[in-house]
Amino acid sequence: MNELFDFHLHPFIDPINSIARYGHPADLKEFLEHLQRHGITHCAGSVIHHVDGSDFKEIQKMNEESLKIRDIAPDGFYYPGIHIHPNFPEESCNELQRMHSEGVRLIGELVPYVMNYTEYCHPGLEMPLKIAADLGMVLSIHSGAIEDMEAMIARNPKLNVVMAHPGEYASYMEKIELCKNHQNAFIDICGTGLFRHRMLEYGIKILGAERFLFATDFPTCNVGMQIGAIKYADITDNERMLVCSGNARRLLGV
Repeated sequence: MNELFDFHLHPFIDPINSIARYGHPADLKEFLEHLQRHGITHCAGSVIHHVDGSDFKEIQKMNEESLKIRDIAPDGFYYPGIHIHPNFPEESCNELQRMHSEGVRLIGELVPYVMNYTEYCHPGLEMPLKIAADLGMVLSIHSGAIEDMEAMIARNPKLNVVMAHPGEYASYMEKIELCKNHQNAFIDICGTGLFRHRMLEYGIKILGAERFLFATDFPTCNVGMQIGAIKYADITDNERMLVCSGNARRLLGV
């Protein structure tokens, strides 16, 4: 694996934005060093912490921190993901335009329960997602109710949407079926489900390797375990290349 593009993680500068449960990484320096020591060559994702959805400035602060991390990290190492919010549709549209002009191409991972909303088919997200599609951006979402995700994906056929976490068998089968019905839907393989034997091989057989992206959800999940799962999967070298980096590069245009 010459390239490992981690499509989904959550870096931080401000300690309030750290989701590390056991105290490490303690800061951005340790965060970046840990990834590089494990062979991660590129990564993407959002800064995140709990907000009540009453002040868009809190959203913007996280987005600005993502840009700062991009500038601190080695050149081309980190691709920032940004947040939008259904309580602020106009502000979200403006933020998308502003961040796109800064070179940002990724929205998310969006995590509704952290941002105090419940669904992706919220009326307040309708226009921001249309603009995101027009701008050629990619949306990364924390997996929620399958009906909600599918309805949002169906309404935005020009927007590439990456669903985080395969989940256990029943949830994974629902996502595979969703992907069969919508060519703009993808699955990132971090978190629950990946440790199940031949989970990835089964999905690739049904959908093709082009629909899966390597990710770690660091610092929530163990980077080494995520790498081991893709390193030792019974797939071809070309399939491994697509999952490890090719698909992320294609979707983000890098």
